[in-house]
Amino acid sequence: MSVVCPGGGMLVAGQEQDIRGGQFSSSESFVGELHGLNVWNYVLSSDEIQQLASSCGHLGNVMAWPDLLAGVTGHVQRINTSFCAG
Repeated sequence: MSVVCPGGGMLVAGQEQDIRGGQFSSSESFVGELHGLNVWNYVLSSDEIQQLASSCGHLGNVMAWPDLLAGVTGHVQRINTSFCAG
């Protein structure tokens, strides 16, 4: 399946929204840990996914984890990890 998303949108991760870009409810929020969220403009192969799961430094070509961290808002606790520290 191939779908083109128009630019200028907003990525919301960890929260269900009732209207575009708003009306968030804490009872509908993600509770847990999230690390290394990246977005590509193509489907990754099984081999690529396996490689990503066991290594660091691979960034999505549409949106990369460091870009997402810059826009974090809300009641989020950021924890530094040694997973990719080298």
